[in-house]
Amino acid sequence: MVTAFLEPEERQVTLFTALVPPPEWGGQVIDVILAPLVWAVWHATWRHSTRAASQAADVTLPPRMIIALTPRRMVVWRASRRWRLGAVAGALPRHMIAVATAPLGGTRSRALVVRLATGQAVTLRVWPATADDLAAQLSKRLDDSALPGDRHDA
Repeated sequence: MVTAFLEPEERQVTLFTALVPPPEWGGQVIDVILAPLVWAVWHATWRHSTRAASQAADVTLPPRMIIALTPRRMVVWRASRRWRLGAVAGALPRHMIAVATAPLGGTRSRALVVRLATGQAVTLRVWPATADDLAAQLSKRLDDSALPGDRHDA
């Protein structure tokens, strides 16, 4: 399904899921009566951080997303609750990505910090097993040697 949204000359290098990090929950004990209000505030805070990340990247970043990384761009789709492919949210050209890092930490997810050519940084949460590989792929310049999946054997 993803390839239907790519341009004819584009081929997918990597497909991965990501989240805009939700706000930290301090683990406070709250009264059951206040739970809906606390959840609403938490959700509004997450939406605000998602908007801030989208403005930094100049691409709509939904809270839950599926991303296809190609040699030319990073294509973003909305993801449903069951991680099904939704509507295309946007694309970020690879030349806009200066470098990406994956700081250590986290067993359920790891941060992937994407620094843009504009000086802004966008943090996503990805699977720990893929974080280092994604950081390396996103940090490659377009004029570097072929990206994985770009080999043409004669």
